[in-house]
Amino acid sequence: MPFSKDLFNPQKPQELDLRSKQIKDEDIPDILTFLDNNKGIRRLILADNPITEKGAQQIAKWLSYNRGGDGYTPTIRYLHLNSCPIGPIGVKAIAEAFEKRHG
Repeated sequence: MPFSKDLFNPQKPQELDLRSKQIKDEDIPDILTFLDNNKGIRRLILADNPITEKGAQQIAKWLSYNRGGDGYTPTIRYLHLNSCPIGPIGVKAIAEAFEKRHG
């Protein structure tokens, strides 16, 4: 299932829960654009999707510059990628992006 803004639950405005939605690497740019336009989202849940190291690297690149309205504070504070086949390269990219933001 490709990403659609209709998957956003307005009852949980700080969370984008896309677990088990068959999100693929090619859906990641649309998700990141959605997040850029919805800076109140703090939790991104992508668990149980076929996201690979390619998707993880896209997320990591975005995380390294993602900032809220003040231009300083990162918006995403929780990222759940459990059971996604991102591999060691994807894990390293995500970890380095968070470390860079909070380091």
